[in-house]
Amino acid sequence: MSAVGKVQTSRGSCTGTMVGARLMVTAQHCLDRRRDGSVGWMKFTPAYYDGQAPYGSANAEKFRYYHKNPHRASGRLYESEFAWDHVVVKLNWHIGKKTGSWGARIYHPSWNGKSYWKHIGYGGDKLRGQRPLFHNIAPIHSAVAYTKGGRKSMLLKHTIDSAGGQSGGPVFGHWKGGG
Repeated sequence: MSAVGKVQTSRGSCTGTMVGARLMVTAQHCLDRRRDGSVGWMKFTPAYYDGQAPYGSANAEKFRYYHKNPHRASGRLYESEFAWDHVVVKLNWHIGKKTGSWGARIYHPSWNGKSYWKHIGYGGDKLRGQRPLFHNIAPIHSAVAYTKGGRKSMLLKHTIDSAGGQSGGPVFGHWKGGG
């Protein structure tokens, strides 16, 4: 799980997942988005464990998202906004060459109810976000499609145990024959 790590900002921490040599994905609500439209600092430490950084850390340089979720003082999102709660982060060096990166597939509704999904993240409710927490085998109950500005996204509804800090961590599965 070297391609998953702890994301730290001035707002707190989340989880990030490497998807390329310099590209990491996390939850958009983890950004320290300022009222003037700027974004504060972000640091990514893959395989973070009790303060240790076996691959070092990287800082965010740029942020890309299809739909910018609104900035609210409460920090809360509406259900339709969760479908867009992801951001691709360009890091300041090719840390993914050390950690590797995850592949991706578009979710297919025929997978609904199938108990082969797993999740990893740095939840603050246990171990204070100092170690990754692994949730093994859970179903995704449904996938709700949303479209904004001609772009499509999905909200996956599940009962995977997750808490503050685990946002941005991968939901993943394995199939016979690969991937």
